Amino acid sequence: MKRILIVLAAFFVLTFSVKAEDVFMTGRTDRLMIDLFTDFWSNVPSSMDVYTINRGVNISMMQDFRLWRSSFSVATGLGIASHNLYSDHFYKFTPIHESSTWPQPGQFDFSPIYDTYGELKKNKLNLNYLNLPFEFRYRNNNLSHTLRVYAGLRLGFLINAHTKTHLKNANGVFGAGTQTEWKYKEHKLGNLEKFQFGVTGRIGYGRLNLFAYMPLTNVFEGNNSTEMKPFSIGLTFIVY
Repeated sequence: MKRILIVLAAFFVLTFSVKAEDVFMTGRTDRLMIDLFTDFWSNVPSSMDVYTINRGVNISMMQDFRLWRSSFSVATGLGIASHNLYSDHFYKFTPIHESSTWPQPGQFDFSPIYDTYGELKKNKLNLNYLNLPFEFRYRNNNLSHTLRVYAGLRLGFLINAHTKTHLKNANGVFGAGTQTEWKYKEHKLGNLEKFQFGVTGRIGYGRLNLFAYMPLTNVFEGNNSTEMKPFSIGLTFIVY
């Protein structure tokens, strides 16, 4: 996913750099924005330890439409967002009961990583969305150092989800004396909502703004973590 974000960012910058001179001359319309944030997860099971910092990134390319000759405008476009959940629990498939049928009946849910497994170096669930954002914007003028107050909505579609786990144990991971290090990735995940809908907000002065996002729909479905949701807060860097 990091490679996808880098390629998209480079594409946006190269594609629209030829217009940069005109943008700086006539005032920025805040087309390309990069949000760097951390996710704070709510309704986490009591037995689960979630990290304080769950870093994420959102890249948006939007077109601004001024409302008459006022300081207000609306904007829409496309974006891609990557959210992370770092914890001490696997997100894995758990059979409900033994069955002769295949696939086994069960669900994806969070399961503890016990101390006997070894030292937990990394364990995360990564969720990536293709977004359709819409913003209602206020700017007090068209200068580069302007007050911005933005409120909006965001519709997202889950395009990729995977887990990544890294464990070390000098005595052997999972009881295997010869395997002292274990790295695992899982890309086929279930019990995740495909669509996400939420509200966004930005406020700031100049190119650096505060950013917030709160989903109104669930991230998980049909498991014990259905009520878990992220609240994203961070900084927006307005490229142009």
